[in-house]
Amino acid sequence: MMQINLWNPFFRNIWKEASKHTFVVTVDSHLPNFIKPVR
Repeated sequence: MMQINLWNPFFRNIWKEASKHTFVVTVDSHLPNFIKPVR
């Protein structure tokens, strides 16, 4: 079983990009719910 080194810059960069993508998708999907009560 291959052990993934999380401190490896390559894996850290992928993790950072994946987290950013997930965050953007989450915000994008919840944004209408935040805006709706304000109007």
